[in-house]
Amino acid sequence: MNPIEKLIFAFSACLFAAIALCSTIIFGGEWARNAAIFASFLACMSQFVAQDLSNKAYRTSVYLAYGSFVVFLLAFFWLVRGW
Repeated sequence: MNPIEKLIFAFSACLFAAIALCSTIIFGGEWARNAAIFASFLACMSQFVAQDLSNKAYRTSVYLAYGSFVVFLLAFFWLVRGW
């Protein structure tokens, strides 16, 4: 994959995440909003930790990103359920 494709994929993922998180925060109930905000903080921490080039930081960044995905899926579930 060339650098331009990587940039396009990263931008698309960021745009999708921003739209999904903002819509959950705006239209969700109390539980969905709190979970979406927590998921966005986990994603921010993942990006911050990823700036370090060590192996340990890379693994930590991946775990934080997975945690963010799981929490967002929980927020989406709560959004659909109306909580």
